[in-house]
Amino acid sequence: AVTVYVTVVITTQLANRVGKEAGSVMFSCDASGIPAPQFYWTHNTNNITSGGDQVISTDGKTLTVSKLVYDYRGMYTCFASNVVNTVSTTGSLTVNVPPREPVTVPTNGTQDIDLGMSAIFSCTFAASRPVTVTWD
Repeated sequence: AVTVYVTVVITTQLANRVGKEAGSVMFSCDASGIPAPQFYWTHNTNNITSGGDQVISTDGKTLTVSKLVYDYRGMYTCFASNVVNTVSTTGSLTVNVPPREPVTVPTNGTQDIDLGMSAIFSCTFAASRPVTVTWD
């Protein structure tokens, strides 16, 4: 008997997705090959295990990400693999977060400086779109 193997080829590429906070998005990919490929997924190079907010379909071709939060943004990759080779397709997820009420950051104390000296104030934050920072 002769066994024929065919390399895996992606037939459906991942599309980039945009979701809103608390919403959900679905990524789908497909591939052909002999033997039929197995599928697995990564988020920013970390393997995804189906469960919780990230559910992989039983055939492995669809990933649903729900209850979106800002940390779910990034690159999602679908890998298709058989005994011949492994191929992949990548799509991005952008999570839009609505504006929040202004936040007052407490000071860590006071610092006296002499007249004419410089003072440096800093603020660190993450945002999915441009924001305005004001100092009072």
